[in-house]
Amino acid sequence: MTKSVLLFLLCLPTSLSLLLPSSDRLIVSPSIAKANLLNLQQDLTEAIEGGAEWLHVSIQDGTFVPKISFGANIVTACRKVFPNTILDVKLSIANTERKIADFCDADI
Repeated sequence: MTKSVLLFLLCLPTSLSLLLPSSDRLIVSPSIAKANLLNLQQDLTEAIEGGAEWLHVSIQDGTFVPKISFGANIVTACRKVFPNTILDVKLSIANTERKIADFCDADI
């Protein structure tokens, strides 16, 4: 297990394990990266109303892939607007230990 994944798992609420899918069920978790950022709330609302159970947020700083994506501020905003939706957050960033608290504070 990579350090990033391990640190991420440490900030998960223990009750989340009750929500994790069993191996016989698929979870629909569209990526917010595919939404129109100028219309993010509307696009994510439509995804949830269309059957999305989780929202996938891939945090990338350009270290592991060339793309740079979102930060903890977007995760915080999504949590405020969608308090009952699981945010499936993946941290593909260097020096994760310096940023993990920001994402835990975002109430993922």
